This record gives sequence, structure tokens and C-alpha cells, in this order.
Amino acid sequence: MVAMRESPEQFQRRMTKEGLEAPASLNLRRYRFHTGATLRPLESDEPCPVLFRDIGPEAMELYLKGQLTRLAGPLSPITYMRTADYVEPYNDYAAIGRLILLQPLELSPWHSGIAPIFVARSTRMPRAENLAYVPGSLDLKDAEEELMELKSVRELRQALGGQRYDNQVRDSLERLESLNRRHCEVENAGANGIRMNLKSGQTERRERALEQMQALEISEEDLCSAWHHLPIKSRDRLYEIFMEAKMAEGRES
Repeated sequence: MVAMRESPEQFQRRMTKEGLEAPASLNLRRYRFHTGATLRPLESDEPCPVLFRDIGPEAMELYLKGQLTRLAGPLSPITYMRTADYVEPYNDYAAIGRLILLQPLELSPWHSGIAPIFVARSTRMPRAENLAYVPGSLDLKDAEEELMELKSVRELRQALGGQRYDNQVRDSLERLESLNRRHCEVENAGANGIRMNLKSGQTERRERALEQMQALEISEEDLCSAWHHLPIKSRDRLYEIFMEAKMAEGRES
């Protein structure tokens, strides 16, 4: 049996057979305000597709360290998931990887109203053995085809080469730690303050931010794009700019 392609009805039967309690179904229709579309549950005989989750570099570092406790954003009432058919509207230049839900029906996912997007209540979290890391070097379509019959993290590790997969995970964690550390340094060196002023409704604060951006020769895209959505050369340039600005500020004080 292909666990990830189960229908809700098959999932319920399997849970009962294994002596496990299937999660209660939830009504997500009230979250239309969040998705902007009509949500609907899977039909009882409708196979659930392979679902992935993009959690960003900070949360991915936590996951790889075994410290992640939530799939959704801190304020979101729902967790967004996607199939491999979803076309991301950005480039992930850092190749941070994605999470794959090996038993997605644990979360009682609903159709979001947009074909490749599914949602679940943000309070739902899969069991650790059913949530796995897909390295950024692996195309999600390839991952879907290669991993759709697997039922656990252990099986996924073996399918992706065992020790070779472990090495990829270790390398990913090291890169994420470096990526997040440098981003934090840039934020603390002034990027966060300029961004807050730029987004302020106060004309004076916004004009001050624009003056600072002009002086530093940075754009709004530089300042407001997700860190891993910027090419590595852009990230390196911003790091140098803000580190130099911080050092100059220290000399002046």
C-alpha cells in the first residue's frame, strides 16, 4: 500500500488496524479569509497527493537540529503545503531544501482553492517519523516520484543513499547555520531598522530610510527580499556594506 497516496477512508481503516487513533477531522471553511478562496476537504475516496512544506531557512535549521515544534508561521492559523506541481514565484538561491510529509493525512489537509496548494490547521504537527528533509539539490518532481511509496524517515534515508543522505543533511545544516548567522548580523547592523522606517506610515521616517538606502547604495529589493531569495553575490555585497557601516559607526562613536 502506498501510504502517501491513501484516501481519508483508507487512512482511517489503516489507523484502526494498527491500533492507532486517527486525528479528528476539522472544518477549515472559516479560513477562507486567509486563503482568499473556497476551501474543501478531500473526498472520502480521494487519494491525498504528495505534500511538501517550505518553512524558510531559520525554521529549517531548527528542524535539522530536532528543535522544530511548528510547521506554520508564528501567527498563521493554518499551515500551507504544496504539491510538486506548484511553481514557486521566486528563486531559492540558497537551496535550503523542503520538508516532505510522509503521512500527510495526519494533518487532515484540505484543498485551499488553488490546485497545488493544501492547508491544515496550524496546531497540527506530524509525528517526527513522518516528517522528512528533502535536500535542496533534489528536484521536488523527482522527489515525488522517488519517495511517494515510502512511509518513514528511515525508509527515505535509505532510498536517498543512507550515508550519502546523512552527509547532505550535515552539509545543509552547516550552510543554513552560516546563512542565518550572516543574515542576523546584517539585520543587527542596521538593515532591520532601515526596513522598519521604510515601511512606516510616517513620512519623516520613510524619507530617512530612503536617504540611508541611497547612501549605502542598496535597493528596496535588497532590503525587503527574503535573505535566501537573493543571489549569493547580492548577499555578500549587502553583508560587506552593513559590516562596513557598523564599523564606521563604531569609529565615530
